[in-house]
Amino acid sequence: FFLMIRRPPRSTQSRSSAASDVYKRQDEVDELEQESFKVAAARCLIKKSFQFQTLYNKSDDNITEERKKMSCTCKEVLLVDDNTYNLYILERLVTRQNYSPIIAADGEQAVQTYYKVINGKRNIPCQAKESCRLLRLIILDLELPIIEGLDVLRVIRDYEKQNNLKRVPIVISSAFTDDSTLMKARRLGMSRFESKPIEEGKLIDMLRLS
Repeated sequence: FFLMIRRPPRSTQSRSSAASDVYKRQDEVDELEQESFKVAAARCLIKKSFQFQTLYNKSDDNITEERKKMSCTCKEVLLVDDNTYNLYILERLVTRQNYSPIIAADGEQAVQTYYKVINGKRNIPCQAKESCRLLRLIILDLELPIIEGLDVLRVIRDYEKQNNLKRVPIVISSAFTDDSTLMKARRLGMSRFESKPIEEGKLIDMLRLS
């Protein structure tokens, strides 16, 4: 007779424990792979974002440069007022903004100064070239000796039209005025009206938009 000895079976608990360890290790491997994938994806996204931002900045710089070429960069500002104190204040404010004030104390002087500046710069425009206005801005008082402000406005606009020049922004400034005078000034080509005294903030706004 042969004696058959049977090996005792592994307990169900042992098999379950071993399988659990295997699954646990596999889960850990999967988690590590997922984390590695996330890190790689994040690095790729950062790289692409940096490349796009660099390209965008270059494009933005090009647009800014083109705008500079298209916009008049002249620094001269013609100030016309028969009040010495008003001229002094305006001159200080304009100079503080790094522009070059040109002074005229009456209407006749304003017209002659305008002709002198425009004709002196026609052959040497700023970098805007075709868009150059030769003057940045004119601030013009209404009540002037010799030639009144509205007549100065008319002379300048007629000269621009006759010589095919870009229109210089002209701000009419006065302490007292009425609706009919303002309507007439608009018809003649006034760009803007400001009551006296002109505040520095409004002057900065004029220079920025001109």
